[in-house]
Amino acid sequence: MTAALERNIDMVFISNHEQLIGALKALNKSDKRIYIVGFDGIDLPWLLNMPYSFIEQPIEEIGRRAAGLLIERIENPDMAIKNVVIR
Repeated sequence: MTAALERNIDMVFISNHEQLIGALKALNKSDKRIYIVGFDGIDLPWLLNMPYSFIEQPIEEIGRRAAGLLIERIENPDMAIKNVVIR
């Protein structure tokens, strides 16, 4: 985020909560505002009164499906690889 602030970037994409917290710390020390787009709407950017958007994901469903696939793979190691789309 510090590099983005130095380069006058208008928007950043943040992929996890740890990056978001680091970005907010850097923005808190600056008078500049950068639009944030990220995943899993953790509700912290309101602290800085700045624009932001988050892409919501069905985290619990992703976890359940991943665990189910892992159990299937353990029980059947030769199982074909599956692609799963959750909507």
